[in-house]
Amino acid sequence: MAAFEVHLRDGSTHRVDDVDAYQPERTMTTFFRSNNARRAIDCWSERVASFRTDQLLVIRATACEAPSSGSAGGTTTRVAPVALISAYAGWTFHSRAQGIRALVAFTFLYGLIYVLMRLEDYALLVGALASFAAIAAVMWFTRNIDWYGGKGDGGEAPA
Repeated sequence: MAAFEVHLRDGSTHRVDDVDAYQPERTMTTFFRSNNARRAIDCWSERVASFRTDQLLVIRATACEAPSSGSAGGTTTRVAPVALISAYAGWTFHSRAQGIRALVAFTFLYGLIYVLMRLEDYALLVGALASFAAIAAVMWFTRNIDWYGGKGDGGEAPA
């Protein structure tokens, strides 16, 4: 079942919980709960809420209540991939320091992805700023690399 936030022209916001779908019906938009496995709107569907269609500004699907983030299963599924990739990097490069660097990098990246997925209104802004920061970091860390192998004499770059 899903939940929806309904924003109306008068500035009010209503939350409609435990519904499967909504459908405009002439002048009204109605939210339905279905009791069958198909989750289709049919003559057996239960009407949960209705709003005048001309008064609607936004209908936004929201996440249903998820299990608490403190559960052991949720923590394991978040930590296990980062730990596994970091351990693999340490084993591959035969260096505990490389494994710790991978742990820090992947923790940061997974955290960024989590933040981007949780943000609705500012996801584009945060994503653009993160991309800008990533490009700036690559430019900063590669500023002293001699891309032409020391063959340049200060003149033109080879074609």
